[in-house]
Amino acid sequence: MIKGEPIEVIRGEVTGLPIPVHAEIAIEGECPADGWVQEGPFGEFTGYYASGARPEPVIRVKRLYYRNDPIITGCPPARPPAESTFARSPLKSAAVWNTLESTGLTGIRGVCMHPVGSTYFFTVVSVKQAYAGHAKQAGILAASVRGAGYMARFVIVVDEDIDPFKLEDVLWALGTRCHPHRDIDILKRTWSGPLDPMIPAGEPSLASVAVIDATKPWEWKEDFPPAITFDESFMRETRRKWSKLLGL
Repeated sequence: MIKGEPIEVIRGEVTGLPIPVHAEIAIEGECPADGWVQEGPFGEFTGYYASGARPEPVIRVKRLYYRNDPIITGCPPARPPAESTFARSPLKSAAVWNTLESTGLTGIRGVCMHPVGSTYFFTVVSVKQAYAGHAKQAGILAASVRGAGYMARFVIVVDEDIDPFKLEDVLWALGTRCHPHRDIDILKRTWSGPLDPMIPAGEPSLASVAVIDATKPWEWKEDFPPAITFDESFMRETRRKWSKLLGL
């Protein structure tokens, strides 16, 4: 148990079921077998409305319990990045990192399934290249394994000096380390789902994935122009001197 101790509860006045004492809001009621209403369409994590309208069960509220000035929490679907993709991104990124390593792939320095890409559509893998084809192997695996392969659209592989969570770093690598004619492969008839906005209603859930190698070319990576960098001590001193002016 995460808490390490039992949850304090009260018994509902109508059902007798346990209700957490410290809940902000609790609703007690009944779901009749014949109680259905037409609802939808609902917003989805993709940033679009999907699924259409359909009958959904209703609850007939019998009691409403709440704390004084209750905090109403929720996760409304919205155009990414939004609450749902912010919450999902780190969990899925870590799970995919584990999955990639379990295949025997070495040299992974980071994985990010980006909130701005609805998590599923935009994955970045950072690797420390150890052999020819290493980056391409990482990209194809990330476009295929469970967790990242579903509804994948773009998989970008970057070097270990690129933070996969920083879009500006990823786009810089994409612009300076990728030759589109050579470094982009398209995987066709890949795994997707009914919420993919690019698949027309009634069509099979098949899509495509662009696997993009945005790493320094293996053949001459040691001779690749050195990146301009600032060490952490320099950045700390800059923030100390100019934070108010720069809004840091």
